[in-house]
Amino acid sequence: MEILFVVVCAFVWAFFAYKEKLGYYQKMAVKAVLAYGAVLAFGMALLAMVVTIGGVIATFNEDTVEKRLDSYAWYCNNGDFDSLAMSMHYDQSYEEEFDYLWEQVDMYDTYNQYQIYMKAAEVSETGKQEYYLEKAEECKRILQEICAESIFEENVLYAEYYGTLVWE
Repeated sequence: MEILFVVVCAFVWAFFAYKEKLGYYQKMAVKAVLAYGAVLAFGMALLAMVVTIGGVIATFNEDTVEKRLDSYAWYCNNGDFDSLAMSMHYDQSYEEEFDYLWEQVDMYDTYNQYQIYMKAAEVSETGKQEYYLEKAEECKRILQEICAESIFEENVLYAEYYGTLVWE
């Protein structure tokens, strides 16, 4: 805002000085400087437009289902399901091709909730212990349902792993 104020003040001063105090050659120099400044501003705007259009084209080329699946494979290989979920939400990957990944995220989240409630039950007071155990049992039931109803062959190992952790 301050820069805009300084620029406006400079233009006002130049306008009054231009009309009254400048000679013919000085007026021509001011016009030349303004013309060069206008050409420079136009060139920078044109460059910004080209860079923006290039970025949009690159984004459209990169935003394919195959490229997103490849990038999500890295998260799965490293077991980083929190970042996987955030990335999938950010990219709005809700197509059918990503259902198996959402199921993996659900398994991971439900198991983590189960663990949190079990730890809370261990360290809580006697009155709250029942509440945490009920919540842990609910998470366990949900996780068992997810594992039992998994229809994706990519998730067979995940279902077996999480299922064996909570099966009784």
